[in-house]
Amino acid sequence: MFVPPAFRLDDVTACQQVLTDHPFMLLIDRGPAAELTHLPLTLVAEEGPFGTLYGHVARANPHTGSLIAGVPQTVVASGPHAYISPTWYPDPSANVPTWNYVVVHADGTPEPLSDPLPVVRALSAQYEPSWHPDLLAPEQLRGLAAAIVAFRLPISRLTGKAKLSQNRKPADRAGLVSGLAQRPDPLDQAIAALMR
Repeated sequence: MFVPPAFRLDDVTACQQVLTDHPFMLLIDRGPAAELTHLPLTLVAEEGPFGTLYGHVARANPHTGSLIAGVPQTVVASGPHAYISPTWYPDPSANVPTWNYVVVHADGTPEPLSDPLPVVRALSAQYEPSWHPDLLAPEQLRGLAAAIVAFRLPISRLTGKAKLSQNRKPADRAGLVSGLAQRPDPLDQAIAALMR
């Protein structure tokens, strides 16, 4: 990912927060198959220098082969993002539309897990604590376990980018924050808050 110095997000904790706050991610196989899968992942920040991601995919997913084989992967977590109008600058005629955003890439080598149910239990506990896979009938639980492949992805590198107009003059940034603040979209509000 191209990250100009002004937009570099080097803080590991801040990058981990993006992974936690935006758990529906894109998993990219960096091998010759180049499979892509959208899926929820759970970060355990304390595991390793950058944390470890946990997830599962359907066994029928072609991506499964590279996960089992330990092919390096990149995970993309997209944080808040917003359109930036040139009309929000003090001098609109000297500016063009752009987009402000926060994104984190996490690289690592997957390790398949022999029992997928702890990963399913952790994901369920995070989003719906009143439901867990053990509520299923035993034959359903066995079927679930057979139909998915769980993995852990120890993060070997985190690359964060926060393009929030840091390279602009204070008056430009103030105009952008004001423009975003007038829009009702929660993403616009989130970018305005980050820019402040």
